[in-house]
Amino acid sequence: SSLRPRGPAAPPPRKKPLRLCYEKEIVMYAHFKKLHYFSTECLYSPNAYRGFAREFLKDLERADPRSILRLLESGEKFEAKKGVKLPVQGTCARCGYITSQQFCKACLLIDELNTKRNASGIIAYEG
Repeated sequence: SSLRPRGPAAPPPRKKPLRLCYEKEIVMYAHFKKLHYFSTECLYSPNAYRGFAREFLKDLERADPRSILRLLESGEKFEAKKGVKLPVQGTCARCGYITSQQFCKACLLIDELNTKRNASGIIAYEG
């Protein structure tokens, strides 16, 4: 897709080898191969809005089994309009992970957790 940064300093594009596999198929594969995987559903997920979107997609798939694959294919064809400024991909100043900000979300979360721990008297994580 044209949304990837280009040039010698650009990181390689992200690969998603299992993007066309259903989640249940991936879980079954991990189960039969005795791989470790996280299978507990978030306790807030039943009321999450994504549940409505998931149910809509399941209904759509019942009507036309190839609908989800067609949605994925159409998403790959998206391109940004000319003149739209896309975020510049860089690296986190602390850990070096890919981000478009100075610090990645993981580092910001750790900072926030450390700040709250310090306020409550708990010793902060030094990472």
